[in-house]
Amino acid sequence: MMVDRELALWCEALRDSMPPSVQTAVEWVTGAGDSMWWLGGSAIGFAIFALCHLHNRARVALALFAAVGLSGLAVIAMKPIIGRFRPKLLHEAGQYGFEFLRFTVGYDANSFPSGHATTIAAACAVLWRVLPRWRVLWIALWLCTSASRLLLGAHYLSDVIAGSALGAGVGLLVLATWEKRYPASAPTPLA
Repeated sequence: MMVDRELALWCEALRDSMPPSVQTAVEWVTGAGDSMWWLGGSAIGFAIFALCHLHNRARVALALFAAVGLSGLAVIAMKPIIGRFRPKLLHEAGQYGFEFLRFTVGYDANSFPSGHATTIAAACAVLWRVLPRWRVLWIALWLCTSASRLLLGAHYLSDVIAGSALGAGVGLLVLATWEKRYPASAPTPLA
């Protein structure tokens, strides 16, 4: 936990010295972890691929939707239970810690786990399996998006690590469950 505080303070100092163009780029990168892009894109992709009878691609889109959606629901359930203060409160009021089971504390006390890190990890875990040639891209996308959450002061390192583990775990669980229960219809790697 001490690493969280020190890294958050370091990121705050770094952010204060960032040129506006770099700050804008970091904000743009963090958008890759917005679940609405993944949910909307995969839903539209599923519909288009299904209508065009591209069944494996439709299944990939459905797996993406399920992984991002289910991991997002888990984050929504966990945040108010854990009630972790965001780095913003450390910088502004010196507050660091948790408000367990405080369901009315709002945005400032729902840092753990990172929803953006969860989303990008869930998506990248699925994409890693179905587009293996692009693995370097998926790792870079996950790392850059996760790092952006730290640089923007939205999360602590442990928030991002927990979100990444949750997202990747749910993404892989969605695929593994599908492969075990319905092997004939499970998504296969795209060429």
